[in-house]
Amino acid sequence: LVARFSKTRKKKRKLIIDHHEFVMDRKLKSSINWRCARYRSANCKVRATTHAMKGGQEVYRMKFATHSHP
Repeated sequence: LVARFSKTRKKKRKLIIDHHEFVMDRKLKSSINWRCARYRSANCKVRATTHAMKGGQEVYRMKFATHSHP
């Protein structure tokens, strides 16, 4: 699946994978951890991690890949 980035209403970066939105959870030295934007309202446990690659591209890895909501 192809991931893309967008902005939240507060102009923060958000990650979109397969129509599901992720917000930044924490920023580490070489990666960013994201959690589903509906982690509170739908108790969704899905997480993603992005790693910056040489050449400016970013790759992601999913954890708990099934969302608890449509």
